[in-house]
Amino acid sequence: MTTGILIIAVGAKGYGCLAGSLAASLRANNCTLPICLAHQKETITRLDEQYLSLFTDFVEIKDEHITLNDNKECFIKAKAHMDELTPYDYTLFIDADVLALNNESINAEIEKLRGVEFAIKNSGYTTFDAETVNADSKQWANIYEVRDKFGFTNEKIWNVHSEFIWWKKGHKVFSKWVENFENIRVNNIEFGGCIPDELPLWIAMCQLGVEPHQSNWHPTYWPMDSRKMKRLKDMKEEGYCGISIGGNNIHSVQREAYDVLITIYAKRLNLRHSFKAQPKRKWVANRTYY
Repeated sequence: MTTGILIIAVGAKGYGCLAGSLAASLRANNCTLPICLAHQKETITRLDEQYLSLFTDFVEIKDEHITLNDNKECFIKAKAHMDELTPYDYTLFIDADVLALNNESINAEIEKLRGVEFAIKNSGYTTFDAETVNADSKQWANIYEVRDKFGFTNEKIWNVHSEFIWWKKGHKVFSKWVENFENIRVNNIEFGGCIPDELPLWIAMCQLGVEPHQSNWHPTYWPMDSRKMKRLKDMKEEGYCGISIGGNNIHSVQREAYDVLITIYAKRLNLRHSFKAQPKRKWVANRTYY
């Protein structure tokens, strides 16, 4: 059984830079697992041979992975195709805008997942009949509309965060995730000019009765998951294995932590240059919000 890490870089070239930085952070933390880069050729043109050498495998993204039925471009849909893209039996997908912390805890986190068939970062769940249910923007659509369109009753609505996913190849949730992308049925909040990837995913989990291996599982730090902004020292002390700079903008504390880490990693690996954090709203179309 093979185990490896999958990183996706599609769309803007900045994602290629982020993917290179993530790979550097993994290697600098003595992560020796194979790393596969699923990419478009034009997205990774800023990565020199030093960065490319950090990866073990390369898979090119096909048009079908980033388009909907009506041929509308939807880069984030590539995530739903992760099971097709990975060459490994067990895979850890990490968003390109995540960086491993400099405490080698990423290796310990992976060891905890051995034997688990599906794990995803999440903030717990509610149910469709809960008093607190409303049109929660974190779920990317009106919950009542989702319930009615898909015929749900009291299924668990998992608040998933797709930046950190572990699974066994062939898991049933992925084909349903793709299917829901193609036929979302509800009015979704727009994300980057398309459907937010987490909406068709949590709907798929409801349809199939799939649950994460652990509720309220936050292996990586992202400020929106926490009640307070954490500095690098806090993240390490609290057991996080990575920091995310996801979202259209980056808080100064996040940005400082990211830049400090990538500078350390570039020096540790003798890389000729490093890619510092840049708010996505500056280089990604349609990222004014979220």
